[in-house]
Amino acid sequence: FPALLDYIYTEKMIQFSAKNATALRHLAHYFGMRPLWKQASAFIRGDFSLDTAATYLSEAIVYHDEKLENASIAILAENIEEINRRTLTKLSPSSFERIFASPRLKCRSRKLSDIVLKYCQTQGGSVDMSLLMKCTRSEVMPSVSRKAALPLLKVAVAGEQKAGVDMSNTHNVLRARCVETCVEEWKETLAKPLMALECRDKNISRILGASSLEHRDLPLTIQVELLEKALCAAKVELDDVKAELLFREEQVEEFTKQGKSTGKSFE
Repeated sequence: FPALLDYIYTEKMIQFSAKNATALRHLAHYFGMRPLWKQASAFIRGDFSLDTAATYLSEAIVYHDEKLENASIAILAENIEEINRRTLTKLSPSSFERIFASPRLKCRSRKLSDIVLKYCQTQGGSVDMSLLMKCTRSEVMPSVSRKAALPLLKVAVAGEQKAGVDMSNTHNVLRARCVETCVEEWKETLAKPLMALECRDKNISRILGASSLEHRDLPLTIQVELLEKALCAAKVELDDVKAELLFREEQVEEFTKQGKSTGKSFE
């Protein structure tokens, strides 16, 4: 740290930043340089915010500043929806896990699923099954977004395969919630991409906005499960529509009868 040497030998004022303040405060404490420690501490207090918390967290871990670590985790957990996604993806898996384990975590479930998906996509193999399960436990993520459902399902299945486990019959794990969302949103997640690729009219295909069938990347057993459940959901929806139409027809007939009866009474 040339800046520290300049301070020691020339008493030159140090230009603090989020990237060096924690280290300089640590060195000031180590060498018993109380004035420098106070200056660094004052800078950190004034500079610490949601925008700088991720940097301070990384630095605090390196220099074992537990108080600063906890403060950084707390502000990131409370405001995770507002944090730039690129900032989150730069966090280490252990830091990401701590944010999700924090009692201060505040985030809508489906928004949280989008955040976890983005992190998994950028981290690749760094996200193991243990981390994935901790970050997607049902207490913090009871549901997943339509956009994240299929990609997260692929992440979950890949994690299970890598860990050598099968959670197909386990209730309320990430896989089950992803399947549930895909089935609930079967028109968008399954039917729409199929229609787009099967359609010979390129303009219609472009309007439908689907370029690939993500579910076909899944194991055949899960593909079958998705399509079977989607077919059942479509049948239920069709029955509901038929019942509604029948009810309206009966209402029309009843009003027609009442109209005829009223007309006769005035003759």
